[in-house]
Amino acid sequence: MVKVLESPKLLSYLGLASKARKLVSGADACEIAIKSGKAKIVLISGDAGENTTKHFSDMAQYRGLPCYQLSGDGLGSAIGYPARKTVCITDLGFAKAVINEINLNLGVTK
Repeated sequence: MVKVLESPKLLSYLGLASKARKLVSGADACEIAIKSGKAKIVLISGDAGENTTKHFSDMAQYRGLPCYQLSGDGLGSAIGYPARKTVCITDLGFAKAVINEINLNLGVTK
C-alpha cells in the first residue's frame, strides 16, 4: 500500500464518482464490494486505525486491487459524508482517473 498526498483534484474525482454513484463508502459496503469483485481501487483515510488499514490493504492485495492511503482526513468530506475511513471506486473510468492523479502526485510519468 502506498501513502499519497490528498490533492484537490483527487478529492474532486471522488466527489464526482460519489455523485455518479460509482463509489461505495464505509467499512461494510467496501468489504462487500471488494469480495464481490466490483471494486476497482481502494482508498483508505489517513486517520484510519491500524487494524482497519491492515484489514483493507490485505484484502485488496489478495485480490490484486490497487490500494492507497491518503495523507489527510478529507475523504469523508470529499464525498459528502462526515467521517469515512474507506472508499472503493466501482467504475473503471473513475478508477483510472484517480490512479493517474495519484501517479502525477508521486511523480510517475508514462
